Amino acid sequence: MRRALVLNAERRQALAAIRSLGRQGIAVTAMAEQRFTAGGLSKYTERSIRYPNPRDHEAAFLDVLLDELQRREYDLLLAGNNQTVVPVVESRDRLEPYVTVPHPEYATLMRGLDKGRTMMAAREAGIPHPTTLTPDELDLDAVESALDYPVVVKPRTAAGRQGVSVCDSAAELERVYERTRRQHGPLLVQEFIPNGGECGVYVLYDGDSERRAHVVQRRLRTVPPEGGLSTYRETFESPELVSLADDFLSALDWTGVAHVEFRIDPRNGEPKLIEINPHFWHSLPHAIASGVDFPYLLYQLAVEGECETVEGYQVGVRSQWLIGELAHVLASENALEAGRGVVRAAATNRNYDIASASDPLAMGGSLLGEGYNFVKRRLPKPL
Repeated sequence: MRRALVLNAERRQALAAIRSLGRQGIAVTAMAEQRFTAGGLSKYTERSIRYPNPRDHEAAFLDVLLDELQRREYDLLLAGNNQTVVPVVESRDRLEPYVTVPHPEYATLMRGLDKGRTMMAAREAGIPHPTTLTPDELDLDAVESALDYPVVVKPRTAAGRQGVSVCDSAAELERVYERTRRQHGPLLVQEFIPNGGECGVYVLYDGDSERRAHVVQRRLRTVPPEGGLSTYRETFESPELVSLADDFLSALDWTGVAHVEFRIDPRNGEPKLIEINPHFWHSLPHAIASGVDFPYLLYQLAVEGECETVEGYQVGVRSQWLIGELAHVLASENALEAGRGVVRAAATNRNYDIASASDPLAMGGSLLGEGYNFVKRRLPKPL
């Protein structure tokens, strides 16, 4: 029997991978830190297992993972976020006697996870990107000689918008920089790119760094509303973005999947590289809905050694993340108007990240998981 082990079962991308592989008759075990998750309660999940928090208990996490791999045969191991993909890739030599790990090698992976290395690689490859400083300590004179305010402060390795701030003055930068550095570690100071549109190129590369599939989408709504995780998005064609992403990832000898994020600079219409996500992305269900089954294609490449090359995808496909849409409304200055937009979209949209009439328990698992995270974030930290 074909089997896959999918980590981060609380994540939308993990649920999408579980559904994709399950539909192909692959037996899936879902693993997560939480007891109840969307992936764990999916009808396509054969077994569900918990593991310790990988960030705080990495050795224990790896022990649980290795124990499962030794007890049961698996073909593929998929990590779904930064906290799991790093220890998995670092421990590739321990894991690969038992399972295929389809993620890039560590040095390549870190060029995606470390935004400082990402920007350096973009500079070397000639890919447009925000002017970026990577100071060990804040030097206001250096910042002001290279950048105009506002500037962006962001952690080099945090995911999404964690720790990201826009500073309008030197005083604000100095205050935010020290606070963020204490919380998140090494930082970047970047040119602020006004939001003329946020787009993503989603790709799959084989072992020879040849592109085998891609999808391009633009964000129609996000949380927070000024830019962030997409809650409503649409596929469209952009040969320019595909070419930029391909040039960049080919220069890195990329293998496996990646999400290359661009922001369109409204001052000149030029797309600027913002970051790389070196594993499956949150809006993976949308890419699958547009006709490109990334998880199964990756399984075929990694396990069977070959997959079809997918040249196209459906343009104009839209999809929603309903929990994110609610968060978008609550964070909007005009919540009533934002709510109307969400309802109008939901009235005609048929593609959702989690909600599915054929797999209803996954939505319950997602709501329980979101509630768990809500409570956990508000518990006092141990001394």
